[in-house]
Amino acid sequence: MSIAFTIAAAAKAVLAGRSELDGVTIDIREPAEADATKDAFPLLVITIEAEDVEDEEFGNVAHVAYPLKFTLFQKGNLQPANQTSIQRKWDVREAVRLALHKPGLAGASTVLDSRYEPNPSYDVAAHGDNMRISRQRITFVSHEPRSS
Repeated sequence: MSIAFTIAAAAKAVLAGRSELDGVTIDIREPAEADATKDAFPLLVITIEAEDVEDEEFGNVAHVAYPLKFTLFQKGNLQPANQTSIQRKWDVREAVRLALHKPGLAGASTVLDSRYEPNPSYDVAAHGDNMRISRQRITFVSHEPRSS
């Protein structure tokens, strides 16, 4: 299994153990899409983005960054947003950030740090008026061997 998928699977496992996310369906998908007729909501989609080599140290190690996007889909018309759905959105965002934005990641032993971006760009209009969408990105930095 690739390191990128190992990190995504570890993130999913950590989130699945959070009581704040009870009732939220968590899935790893590419691209981050939701189907209002087939998916269970709220839905948190983890999407793996392309990695980046940040630092090639002397010797046989490198720091590789693996960005993951976490997209929360909530069913319902965008207007008007009710208080319950707004509260759920912020509860889920906070649970993701608190669980994953830290050094290290349970289940992914090479991860040594993470960086948080609260609002990466996304075309909300692509899903029409039947979804509320919230997105955040966490980039996990992995300390990995490289061939000489």
